[in-house]
Amino acid sequence: MDVCILDAKYEKADLPIVIKENCAHLTSAEQKQLLQLLQKFEQLFDGTLGDWKTSPVKLELKHDTMPYHGRTFPMSFIHKKDT
Repeated sequence: MDVCILDAKYEKADLPIVIKENCAHLTSAEQKQLLQLLQKFEQLFDGTLGDWKTSPVKLELKHDTMPYHGRTFPMSFIHKKDT
């Protein structure tokens, strides 16, 4: 069975609506505070992809450790398309 990953749909997030629809568990003051924080970093939610700009990372293991490779998480069915 071949599986195709569907294309992602990137679009600018309407932050007030996102908070209204997903943060009902927060008080009005908390929602307002969260909106202000998200608006401070609004460029992160513009619906575009960018480049990760940071210096290379080097991880050092202790001398008696072995790298571990665990089982991957399955892909959600909503993101699969039978071909």
